[in-house]
Amino acid sequence: EENGKRLIDFLFSEKGQQLFSQGFVRPMNPDALSDDIKAKFLPDSDYERVRDVDYERMSAVQEEFNNRWLKEIGS
Repeated sequence: EENGKRLIDFLFSEKGQQLFSQGFVRPMNPDALSDDIKAKFLPDSDYERVRDVDYERMSAVQEEFNNRWLKEIGS
């Protein structure tokens, strides 16, 4: 349990967030972005359009797509 807490602390630390940003995962901590890494991401204004994923809707669409694929193309 203690190691798990340390891992969480590290992941949310500036150093942990910097490691994520180097792998092109946008960190939650904006201070963790260096200018050269920040230049590789979309502008902040583009992230304002982000919405939660509706997994139920996505699942329904995926099932419909799979059925159509199998019908038209086959396995």
